[in-house]
Amino acid sequence: MEKNRLQPGFWRIVDNDYIATFSIYTIGTLWAVYLIFKVFALEFRDESFYLILSAVLTVLGGAVLAWRYWRIRAFFAKGERTRGKLVKTDFFRSTGWLEYDYTLKGKRYHRKETVHRNPRTRALKEGDLVWVVFDPQRPERAMLADIYEEKG
Repeated sequence: MEKNRLQPGFWRIVDNDYIATFSIYTIGTLWAVYLIFKVFALEFRDESFYLILSAVLTVLGGAVLAWRYWRIRAFFAKGERTRGKLVKTDFFRSTGWLEYDYTLKGKRYHRKETVHRNPRTRALKEGDLVWVVFDPQRPERAMLADIYEEKG
């Protein structure tokens, strides 16, 4: 085990964390639809409602995105690292699930993490040794460090 030193950046979190990815896609999609209607002078059934809905969902999506960013960075800041083993990978469309095991003080832990499907997450294979960041106070809480940290 070692104390974690690296902090994931904003775009690394957005690219790998499923909730953060969904939040930013939602915000982008809402405003893209609005702009398409405006640019092509398409008729809105109720433009003011869509504009208000887009603004409210942008604020909510931004709050969720900020919350995920803060939570993940705080987790990495207080967490410690250990080695683990990837035991299963599963992907469907834009979603992935990475299952891994790690052992601390003789106790084996198993985690399943929902991630955004991208080249970094797809590159991981069953049987790979991975770095895991875990909460020293609650070691059953962990995140797969390899997808959030720069290789180096």
